[in-house]
Amino acid sequence: MEGRGPYRIYDPGGSVPSGEASAAFERLVKENSRLKEKMQGIKMLGELLEESQMEATRLRQKAEELVKDNELLPPPSPSLGSFDPLAELTGKDSNVTASPTAPACPSDKPAPVQKPPSSGTSSEFEVVTPEEQ
Repeated sequence: MEGRGPYRIYDPGGSVPSGEASAAFERLVKENSRLKEKMQGIKMLGELLEESQMEATRLRQKAEELVKDNELLPPPSPSLGSFDPLAELTGKDSNVTASPTAPACPSDKPAPVQKPPSSGTSSEFEVVTPEEQ
């Protein structure tokens, strides 16, 4: 019974050489550092999301307060609501459009009107000017 101690080391034969083990360890260390960086990025995104939600809530409350304040205000007086600085400067009412009888560029005959192509349906109408009648 020489050489036999109370402890036996069992090696099933599947041990990895030390060179391969150190390469696998290096890969795990690199992946671990990469994952830590990703986790920090995710944590920062979570903080930014929380901050933006708080800001959105604050702005929503402010908007609601402004709406309430606006509802409490009396309607604007008609004299201030119809104030037109252009009319005051020119002495004319800027809301009045040019009359359709006064052409912008006078000419002897009216410009030809382009007619859209007809699809042949009975629901289409042709616009005829008084001169063409």
